[in-house]
Amino acid sequence: MKKEYKEIITGGIAIILIIASCFVSYDKFRTFNPIKAGIGFARIRIFDEEYVELNDSPRVILTNPENSMELFTQIIESEGYEYVEQMGSAHFIEKDGEREIVNSNINKYIGRWSWDK
Repeated sequence: MKKEYKEIITGGIAIILIIASCFVSYDKFRTFNPIKAGIGFARIRIFDEEYVELNDSPRVILTNPENSMELFTQIIESEGYEYVEQMGSAHFIEKDGEREIVNSNINKYIGRWSWDK
């Protein structure tokens, strides 16, 4: 009986930790998959990649924080978007008359660009 009780407690704690890591991952990286977020973060910080696309819907891009704005501008221009303006952390881009909002969050470790949809 004691062994079953320990397994239930251990399983419950594991489930709580997994759920908590999913919410932290969403808060910081806008994806519920903490493994995908961790790999993206490592690719930027450890492997010195310029940018990594984490999600397609909603779209999330991680960039190197030192030149995050320049990288973002290059990415959207290569896709045919035009940078319109910035209001706080919201950046407005336009393609074929359709305007989209991209929110930025840049700190000393990573730059995150997430599309509003």
